[in-house]
This record gives sequence, C-alpha cells and structure tokens, in this order.
Amino acid sequence: MIKRIGVLTGGGDSPAINAALRAIFVKSQHYGYTMVGIKNGWEGLVKGNAADLERKDVAGILTLGGTKIGSSRTNPFKIENGVENVKANIARFALDAIITIGGDDVMLFVPGDHALEIAQTMGQTLEELLGRRLAAEDPKLPTYAFQRFQPDSDSVARGRSHSLPYRTTISASAGVAVAKAATPVYYLVEQVEQLQKSAKGMRKQGLPAAPAADPRQSPLRLEDRLPEDQRRLAWRQRWRGGTVDFLVLKSMDVMTSNVRDFRERALRREMRENDKLRESLILTGRPYTWLELEGLLRLMRSLKRAEFPPSQQHALHRSLFLGRLPAQVNYLYFFSRLTRSEFREALAQDFHHSWATFDQGTPTPPWRRASAPKAADRAESVNGSQHGTDTWETIWHDLLEIADFVTLKEEADATISG
Repeated sequence: MIKRIGVLTGGGDSPAINAALRAIFVKSQHYGYTMVGIKNGWEGLVKGNAADLERKDVAGILTLGGTKIGSSRTNPFKIENGVENVKANIARFALDAIITIGGDDVMLFVPGDHALEIAQTMGQTLEELLGRRLAAEDPKLPTYAFQRFQPDSDSVARGRSHSLPYRTTISASAGVAVAKAATPVYYLVEQVEQLQKSAKGMRKQGLPAAPAADPRQSPLRLEDRLPEDQRRLAWRQRWRGGTVDFLVLKSMDVMTSNVRDFRERALRREMRENDKLRESLILTGRPYTWLELEGLLRLMRSLKRAEFPPSQQHALHRSLFLGRLPAQVNYLYFFSRLTRSEFREALAQDFHHSWATFDQGTPTPPWRRASAPKAADRAESVNGSQHGTDTWETIWHDLLEIADFVTLKEEADATISG
C-alpha cells in the first residue's frame, strides 16, 4: 500500500514546475500520502538528500518560476554506483513511489497492480482537460469514431465511461512496464523507452499525409477503424490523442532487445490454405488509446466478477494460436457455461458490443476485424495475390497478460482508504 511518495524535478526550468509540485502535494494530502521532496533532481537520490514536504514548503509557489526543490541534469546511470545509491536511498527514505517532473518525459515507479490504472487516469484526464469536444466541433463525426472501444450509453450515464469524445492538440503517450521489484532499473528504462516509442509510433501512423495512402499497408492505423465513407472526414479532423503501450515482465526471460520484432514473431499468425494466404491474425491490440485502455481494464474486471475460470481463460488463449474459428468456438462455449445471467450480460456488453466483435451482424468474439479487402482484392486473392486477405485482431492475449495486475474497484478503494 502506498504511503510515501518521492517527488523530484530534473532538467531545465520551465514555468509550470512549481505549479505541478504544489498540485501533487495537495492531491497527496487528499489521499493521506506523505510527500518527500528530493533535492536537486536525481542527484538527491544519489546523495541521499531528501526531506518530507509540508504545506509551508509549497505555499505561495504557484506563480513562481524555477523549482522549489532544485533541479539538475544528473544521470545515475552515468555515475559509478549511481543506481545502487539510488536504490539504497529509496529504501532509506521508505519511498513507495517516485514522481519525476521535467525533461521531455515523466517517469513513475509505482506498485504493479496500480500501474495501468494510474497511467490511464493521468493520460486521459490530461487530454480531457486540454481537449475540445468533437461533438460540438463537427456533429457529423461519429461518437468515439477513432476508438475500437465503444462505451454504451448506459455506462456513460452511470459514469463508467467518459461522456463525450474529445480532440486535443496536446496529448500524452506512455510506455508501462510491470516487473518484479528486483528487476534492474536500467532494464526497465530500456523497455519503457521502447514501449513509449511504440505508442507514439501508433499515433503518428494514425495521421497519414493524404487520403490516397493505402490503408492495407498499415491495418492498425487509427483512421482504418472507420468505415470507408467516414475516413475522409477523419483525415480532415486529424485526431491527435495519446496512446499507451505496456508489457508485463513476469521473468527476466521475457525481456527483449526489440519489442516490435518480438511481437511480430510471437503474436502474429498467417493462416494459409493451399499455400495461399487466407487471413492474418494479430494476437494483441497494443498499443491502445487512453479510452481503449479504460475499456480493457473494465473488461478484465468483468471477467473477474463473472468468475470466468483462469483455466478456461488460458485454454482459450492457447486456442488463439490454432486459428480464428477454433478460438471463436472455444470462447462461445466457455461464455455459454457462465452460470449467472447478469455476468453473461455484463461480459456481452463489456466485450462483444463495446469492442465491436460483430461482423455484419455475426458474432466473432474473441476477434474483431482490423481490416477487410475490397471485392476486387478478394478476386485477386483467389488468383494468388496476398493483398486480398482479412486481418483479424484480438485483445485476449493482452487481458491475460494484465490479469494479475488489475484489481476490482472495490478492492482498490479499500486499499486506498486502509
């Protein structure tokens, strides 16, 4: 349980550092956390220079430039025994989490079972605060048009999802790595940098230069999720929201020098028939938009509430590698065996409908179509072309990866209040 949070500022000064510092302190007081001010950036953790912050320390700093707790460009990785000193001082000051402010990015160390929810809350809240509502700007653009996750109106009314789509010219993208406490920090930094690059790459792919770009060359671009007649409007709207990518490192063996190449090899399947490519299967939905991550966390909680047996979840996961139809049959079989109707209804809403696992009225869970060829392309595929194939994706692998790190809302609230 989080009790003490360290905060430091690094890099050059900016006008908003003291304002951010004060906001973090005020919010921490609301939740009963103790804030520890680390002096002069990472140098403070290397040298053990830190102290508990009090209200008088942040009083009157809202409009002041610079940083009240000092800054530096110290890099512990470039100092002999720097990382070891940082770890020792984290233990010395009993820090449960660290917030860093400054530079191009913000890095947080938090308990693994809160990491995704913290990232999602920060990213989506930032965008909503800075965003403009799309509905008011252009009512012709469909609600949540750029999202694979489509929250139902009842969920919006009950506050389970955000009420209106938004567009912002300032966004936050993130990489989240969940690992054991003993994992070397510099390994985690390498993984997070790759994940953040992946997330930002998806955002850039979602902004093609012209409508003439062939959507089949990049089936997961954000605009490709729209019907053909809505894409031109989407290009004009130029969606600029943030994205997030994550990786759970359950062992050191999972670490990879190139996350993208690893996923291409391990989480993509090409299904062939008579030596011809029939369809492509993508066994991950990553990266996600912030709203989609909200939907992913919500779906995992629905599975837990429905007591969907872990053994069946893993059996379904194995069937993903056998092909689209075997996985679909297995899922529908397991779904039909849920004993309580309210659990079936919740799962149907949070997965089948919210993640659009229907294709022309036919249920397709756990798959959703990522791209489909045109009629002419289908004809070409019969003659041996590989451009006319369907591409399907599933989020089921991602769900199992985060299963141990998603708590039910009531459990999380009890942890905070305790």
